[in-house]
Amino acid sequence: MSIEFKGQRPGQDGTDLDDKLQMLAPRFTFKQGEGKKLGTILGVFLPTLQNILGIILFVRLPKITGEAGVGQALGIVLLGCSASFLTSLSMSAVATNGVPKGGGAFSVIKESIGPEFGGTVGCLLFLSNCFGIAMYVLACVEILQLWAEPLKDVNIRLLGALILFGLLAVVYVGISYISKASMLFMAGVMLSIASIYAGVIEHAVNPEPKLGIPGLSASLLGKNMGPGYSGSNSFGVMLAIFFPAVTDPLAGSNLSGDLQDPQGSIPIGTISAVLVTTVIFCLQVVFTGGSCDRDALQADTGGSMVANLAWPVVELVYVGMLMSTLGAGLQSLAGAPRLLAAIGKIKLIPEFAMFSPKPGCEPKEATLFCAGVAFCAVMIGKLDMVAPFITMWFLTCYGIINGACAYLAYERIPSFRPTFKHYDWRLSLLGAVQCFSMMLYCAPAWYFAVLAIAVAVGVYKYVQSVVGLQAMGRPTPPFWARGKQAHSERVAAYDLEASSSSGGGGGKEGDWRSGRRFLAARESLLSLKQGDMDFKYWRPFILFLASVHEEEGTYVPQGGMIHLIQQLMKRSKGLSIVAGVIEGTFEEKHLVVEKARDKLGESLKERGIEGFPEIITAPNRYEGYKTLVTAEGLGSLRPNTVMLGWPARALTNVEGGMSERDQEAYADLCGYVALAKKTLLICKGTEMFPASDPERVGSGSNAGLAVAKGKSLTGFMDVWWIFDLFPSNGLMLLLPYLLQQHKVWRKCTTRLFAVAAPSTDLAELKKLLAKMISAGGIVVQIEVLHMDPNEATRFAANTRADPAPDLAASDLKQVLSMEVLKSQGSASSPRQSEAPNPSAATISGDSGNAAAEAAAATTTTTKKKGGVGGSGIAGLLAEHSGESPLVVITLPKRRPGQSAGEWLGGGPKAAGAP
Repeated sequence: MSIEFKGQRPGQDGTDLDDKLQMLAPRFTFKQGEGKKLGTILGVFLPTLQNILGIILFVRLPKITGEAGVGQALGIVLLGCSASFLTSLSMSAVATNGVPKGGGAFSVIKESIGPEFGGTVGCLLFLSNCFGIAMYVLACVEILQLWAEPLKDVNIRLLGALILFGLLAVVYVGISYISKASMLFMAGVMLSIASIYAGVIEHAVNPEPKLGIPGLSASLLGKNMGPGYSGSNSFGVMLAIFFPAVTDPLAGSNLSGDLQDPQGSIPIGTISAVLVTTVIFCLQVVFTGGSCDRDALQADTGGSMVANLAWPVVELVYVGMLMSTLGAGLQSLAGAPRLLAAIGKIKLIPEFAMFSPKPGCEPKEATLFCAGVAFCAVMIGKLDMVAPFITMWFLTCYGIINGACAYLAYERIPSFRPTFKHYDWRLSLLGAVQCFSMMLYCAPAWYFAVLAIAVAVGVYKYVQSVVGLQAMGRPTPPFWARGKQAHSERVAAYDLEASSSSGGGGGKEGDWRSGRRFLAARESLLSLKQGDMDFKYWRPFILFLASVHEEEGTYVPQGGMIHLIQQLMKRSKGLSIVAGVIEGTFEEKHLVVEKARDKLGESLKERGIEGFPEIITAPNRYEGYKTLVTAEGLGSLRPNTVMLGWPARALTNVEGGMSERDQEAYADLCGYVALAKKTLLICKGTEMFPASDPERVGSGSNAGLAVAKGKSLTGFMDVWWIFDLFPSNGLMLLLPYLLQQHKVWRKCTTRLFAVAAPSTDLAELKKLLAKMISAGGIVVQIEVLHMDPNEATRFAANTRADPAPDLAASDLKQVLSMEVLKSQGSASSPRQSEAPNPSAATISGDSGNAAAEAAAATTTTTKKKGGVGGSGIAGLLAEHSGESPLVVITLPKRRPGQSAGEWLGGGPKAAGAP
């Protein structure tokens, strides 16, 4: 079997592989002179640790331990931390779905799983941060009133407002100093924790019963093991109060643009921080529950118990708590406005555009708005009443992230290709279920959870409508005017449905949903714009130029190529058009055309292919193929890939070979596809492509080779880049990836072979390829080989390759453009591809005889590695890919002045070719 693609556009100037290597290398190489990049510890681990080890650890966890007991308090900690851990796994998948750009968690999520989810999560994070500011301010008030006697009688709301305005002043005029002081705040928190642990040891030796600290003992730990809830407190109430302590594992993504290796740092740093903080929380529960009386723990306010427990002085804990509250408050007040400004800048919510600052300016309007929201929350006056709101917003946010990742991974969406090895969609699903269940359980009243979900759904639908209108190039009306527009569209839908159901004409009667289906299709087609399927959300839309019987109109099997379409469509959610040409005029052949279209549709149904049949008439099949290439599709929804078969007899000097006229038409069609800016995929080989299910292969002896039910092919799917770097911007790697999502190819492993000239540094090339492939979210084994271009004359033109793609690292996962795919099978197979379709190119070596070398390359699966002769590219293929069931290879370019026969392999040395 063999498949080949072509994606080159004629007339483009190029540079050689070494020049392209030099142009791309700086984009994946960190240079010391460009500014210091952060590693895992400073960039992810410590910021996440600082955000999680907040004020709840000091001022509320002792009280939770006293109310719930050590046993249930540990359950609360583990339940909250498990939600944070599962969300961290999902965020690790999001972060490794390509290289994250700068812009924090909002930008990472928006780029990876879509603007609708990004906008929703961004708004929820903004609300969470605003309420978080209020929580830190109120906690600071509690600490000050407990520690400073003159402040005890000051009104809580007044003191909170003064602290908030102080934070606002610092953020407004001294934003550059906040990040510099973060390590100082972190040092204060860690010193406070250390003093508490030291105090546990000290009080075990010198207890202070008057302060409610009998000292650490097994008997006291057992006594405090069970719950002792007072008043209206319960497990759910305590969980709602505790959860804000573990609500920021996303902090590791906030510095994504400043990380040296974000794909490697974010998963390790975030998960490590969550695990470390889980241990710290559990130790805090055990130490306070085993050292302090329950009554003292239940009466704790403002962190008095941990302050009394500390050693050598209580001031260490008070200072640490103040630094924790003020530091976290400054970070939230500095981060929330930037999040709001980012949402407004890209106009996901047009009403927020006013908060987007001018380039180079601080988001002062957003900062004032954020402070206003936080001020309203501070006016609530009680930390325990603010914390549940934070819990609701964060749980909704985490549930959406987990749910979106579970859906994308389960559906195997091509654009979602995380390289994080420990990710599984079931964990994300578990995280989503846990988050939404905890919402309902922890909410002060059930309608709080319903309100939070309703806000999230409303934001999602609103952003979705904005994205749709922007995609259609329509102006975005304010949200208060959106309802009138939607009403008009619904009226139009009902009118359309009524007219379709009452229309006459003897047509087939449609069901009651036909009008709505038409309207949905109409809106989708109108909203689809040019370029939507070219990058991140690319799907294969294949136009298969099939062979049909001229008289009967039946489909002529072509080496099992049709099975390949079915396997590509299964998980990639693409589309296909299987089209044939009947020579003649429509007036003469219209009955044959109708019959052929019906029979072709039946053939697709037999094989389980989701696609559309098409038959047209033309003076000859090649002219018909050209018509299909340019005319098929509707609006921007047009095939992006043309699939052809290699003719069984491509040479003129063999029995039954092509005429020179057919050769020229064949090659001309290949260039025509390139002019249409479509990928050309050519299938060729000595073995048919395997069918997916032996029960759905179809009828007839030529139906294709079926794979035993429940079994998969094994071996390697090899991709060959010959004298070029990322040909067609790297889409050649996507085809094996898409096929691997199907059960037939699931157990195959992808390998990438890069063939370079002797002047290329192979070590540097392999290192760069590893970084670029990792950025693309596809796992492959990489091999680099040297070959003199003079030993592969047909590929020598590839040394003048297309210019280096203008891609950032994070864009490589989006680039989907293929050139040549070649699938190999056994030489013992009785059939070759019968496609009368033109091919883009063949495998070629130094002899110039493409047909002979292609035959050598495609029959090597019967020979053992290392024992195969051959030279040039054919020799490399025989040596390295001789037993691979699938090979993807760069297409040789047609040289100026080269005849079609020479390009197809009809050179002088081919005279004796079979």
